[in-house]
Amino acid sequence: MKAYLLTSADGEGFGPDYEPAAKPELWVGLDPSSALWAWRKSNGPEDPPAWPLRLFEGETLDCRPPRRRSARNQPCIATVPYFDVKAEIPAHRICGRYGAQVFGFIDRLRALSEEDWHRIAAAPLGNERARDPMGYSLDLLGEYFAIRAKLGRHGIHVARTAEILAQSWTGTLANARVAWRDSHPFVWIAIRQNEMSLAAAALAFPDRFPPSLFERALEPFARVMGDGWFRSPSRVPALAWPHGPVVEPPSSFPENGLAP
Repeated sequence: MKAYLLTSADGEGFGPDYEPAAKPELWVGLDPSSALWAWRKSNGPEDPPAWPLRLFEGETLDCRPPRRRSARNQPCIATVPYFDVKAEIPAHRICGRYGAQVFGFIDRLRALSEEDWHRIAAAPLGNERARDPMGYSLDLLGEYFAIRAKLGRHGIHVARTAEILAQSWTGTLANARVAWRDSHPFVWIAIRQNEMSLAAAALAFPDRFPPSLFERALEPFARVMGDGWFRSPSRVPALAWPHGPVVEPPSSFPENGLAP
């Protein structure tokens, strides 16, 4: 069966010349979206692989799922005694169909200057976000969590992967550069992490986010990065209902969320 192994930039020795004896048991994902969870199981949640990531597709015959699967949304991971590498595939596949723009977002965040971070922290002044940053952030997250709950197990894996990557690779940099905004820097740390998580998830699911929420999630970042490098809901063609998501604002439809 197919399995997926996420590694750091140097491949961690798991390239085409991988020798099973070097590490007799590996945690792998059973689909690309679960590869990060397998990495975290092997290496711990506080030790993310070094950017840029690499993703290997391989095959294994002896797959041992975790013994406990009490959590409904447990990622599809397993231990294998060997991993036969077949190909290296684009690492952004761990973030789903629109994973390339999630990775693009992280690359752009990592390249921001200190002035850019100050502009993001201050944008936009004079509106609700500036008056009550934490309340505004929590309201956006509430809307997002209602969407995420309807994505299904695979969709939740993808969304959480996008969130974790955005937080893991930009948190320290962002925190250090925006704490000046307030005498309570930990408040701004939480806000910044919320905003990056929400933006990454929106980029992973532009076909499931209402345009208004998508725009508000990307607003502080698009002001600095521009908006020509990602696809918003208005630029993602909707699949014909009822076979795909409806991207118009939910208020246009009955309470059950379906098109009339």
